Amino acid sequence: MLQRDDAQQVLAEALPKLSEAAGSEVTGSLGDSEPLMAIHDAVNLGDYDEIIISTLPLGISRWLKLDLISKARALGLPVTHVQAPTKAPAGVSST
Repeated sequence: MLQRDDAQQVLAEALPKLSEAAGSEVTGSLGDSEPLMAIHDAVNLGDYDEIIISTLPLGISRWLKLDLISKARALGLPVTHVQAPTKAPAGVSST
């Protein structure tokens, strides 16, 4: 499991790439280590139109085993679920 400093570094590296892909500034923050609590906190503290949850594939993802997508939908905002592919695209090493 990532430590908070490691997670902050991953976020700092991802935000510019996400902003470029989105064509506008993307922001992010670290939350509670329990995903549903982190979503609750963010929804209660911010003004959001949608929740986007990215998970590992079914069978690997702990969040899917916890039924996080359905639980997040119960908060009343639209939820988009993005699932990683089950295997790496051609030409991409998994190591």
